[in-house]
Amino acid sequence: MTGSDTSANILFSGLQSNVGQEIGSASALGVDGMRQLLVGSNAAGGVVGKMISPQSLAIASSAIGLAGSESAISAADHRPELRPAVPRSVCSQA
Repeated sequence: MTGSDTSANILFSGLQSNVGQEIGSASALGVDGMRQLLVGSNAAGGVVGKMISPQSLAIASSAIGLAGSESAISAADHRPELRPAVPRSVCSQA
């Protein structure tokens, strides 16, 4: 929405913290644990999303003289070590 992970964290962290406070008392994590989980998950998800965003790939490829090869960079960016990040982000939001 904002185009910046930092801006999105600033924009949404208060909302997520408030939601964690509202639902935390019914959670095994408690209020503080739920607030930390929601805010932290958003920050982690933003970083993972930024790594694979088309805008970042286009800027990186043109900066190193490989304009037009974004799909090759994107394919290489889907390394096996990144795969656990997606389900963890999804599960923490569920």
